[in-house]
Amino acid sequence: MPKILGLDLGEKKVGVAISDVDQTIAFPRKIIRYKKVDDLFTELKKIIDEEGIDTLVIGLPISLRGEATEQTTKVKELADKIKISLKVNIEYVDERFTSTAAKDLLKDEKKKYRQQDIDDISAQKILQTYLDKL
Repeated sequence: MPKILGLDLGEKKVGVAISDVDQTIAFPRKIIRYKKVDDLFTELKKIIDEEGIDTLVIGLPISLRGEATEQTTKVKELADKIKISLKVNIEYVDERFTSTAAKDLLKDEKKKYRQQDIDDISAQKILQTYLDKL
């Protein structure tokens, strides 16, 4: 089975997580900082090619009421561009509370968290949610 990539998409940085080959465990991989979308695509393409990825799981920001927001639209638009540009399958996971869960995890491990620590761990939480449903 191919590995799966999980993404916590942001406007300036993206948290990246990757699954194991059995698609059971998600691991934080890296944070991609970008100024232009083409730079993001280049970095993602490197990972996709290195790891043989064919599916990306993207966290979808939804309001606490379960409704789409302006950010939901932005994420879907970027995901559509990624899908077309990199020729990968896209799956979505509700990302409500992933940043909070990431902060809690880091606090539990008695680590002083910084924002950059949270993005890849949020991506890990997004991907793990997807893997658990498989």
